[in-house]
Amino acid sequence: MDADQSQSVLDQLRGAPTADLVQAYLTLRDEKKRREDELARELERTKAMMGMIESTLLDRLSKNGASSERTPAGTAVRVHKVSTTIADPAVFRDFVIANGLYDLVDWRANSPTVQDYIKEAEVVPPGLNINSIYLVQVRKA
Repeated sequence: MDADQSQSVLDQLRGAPTADLVQAYLTLRDEKKRREDELARELERTKAMMGMIESTLLDRLSKNGASSERTPAGTAVRVHKVSTTIADPAVFRDFVIANGLYDLVDWRANSPTVQDYIKEAEVVPPGLNINSIYLVQVRKA
């Protein structure tokens, strides 16, 4: 959609009754969901096939003791990936604090709790940025 078409649609939307806009939005949202679900179903087979090929390539690279194999079509590379999860939050937290190993954790503010604190203390905790915006949500009747 070019700029002129966008402006034309925007002008039409601005002149439309709210009920028409809500109905149009709900219709578009339902269509988007239907198409996303359809695409997800179609992609299941593609993902399954890709997984089988990845498994075959990994097995082949492992058996050959190779970390990669170059072909005219591209290169298969065996990658080592590590996942770390917390089994016992209290024990891990105590360990981090006791040893001052704060680099072992990702710190982030808990937004709902921060908002509760701000309401109660009437001050923003130091070191935080607070951003607030208004959005619209459309609900079916």
